[in-house]
Amino acid sequence: MCYAYRDEKSEEPLPNHLADVARYCRERWEFIALANKISKVLNLPRNDVQCAITLAALLHDIGKAAEIYQKDCASNKCTQFRGHHLISMFLADLAFRASGIPLSDSDVASFIIEDRVSDIEGGDGTTAEKKILALLVLLPIVFHHYHQVGGFTSYNVYKNGDATNAGRFIESPKIWSPCIEKLDAMVQQLDSELAVCRQSTVVDWFDVLRKLRQILSNIELYRESNLYRGSRILVENLGNTIEKNLKSLSITLSRTVIESVVGLINLCDGYVAYRARAGR
Repeated sequence: MCYAYRDEKSEEPLPNHLADVARYCRERWEFIALANKISKVLNLPRNDVQCAITLAALLHDIGKAAEIYQKDCASNKCTQFRGHHLISMFLADLAFRASGIPLSDSDVASFIIEDRVSDIEGGDGTTAEKKILALLVLLPIVFHHYHQVGGFTSYNVYKNGDATNAGRFIESPKIWSPCIEKLDAMVQQLDSELAVCRQSTVVDWFDVLRKLRQILSNIELYRESNLYRGSRILVENLGNTIEKNLKSLSITLSRTVIESVVGLINLCDGYVAYRARAGR
């Protein structure tokens, strides 16, 4: 099995959880309202914004598929997946990077400070629009447990010189084999349901999903690539980037956008998890 949660009373398969959270988010009235507002304030196509929010919801817990968590789930409780938010971001970023949308530390810093959003530049075949849409996926993924994690240090891959779960995964990436087939089937099923994403004009969202499937199926093939190194650098530097730029309590447009998407995902995540774990 491949778990999102398991204790002595209930269990929730990870593919079911991810797909259900994405579907439930798309059914909420807040989804359309939020996508419309973000589309206007960031001057992005509405279909692409809808797909970005959907993908953030779909991949928010994808890091739980790591062997480092799943190997003990069959015989023990799996209620804590410390650091999975960083692995989730890493895998999603690697999929975007493989799809030709590379992000840098400066892109992250530019986005989370309102008056520097315009500093994000394209290059190497990509565009600023593509990067901003990718950030609308990656930042809600990594921040969706902000209310549970222990401050800025929870975004560090290494602590006091030792690798965290995220660091150990990045150094030796292994996806739990029972997860691979089930997640692949889930992604294929969602391909046929996300018709709105076929109308997107900026990002080829289905190519990102195809790359994600390839990564999950054989991440070792990417381990020595420049793509992998780029994602590793981004995630390893994330703690410093966040601490440097988010200590200010000022409210900015881009932070408000990310907080809004995080809020929607957490609402849907909580609802789906409660019903699944309560057997409803």
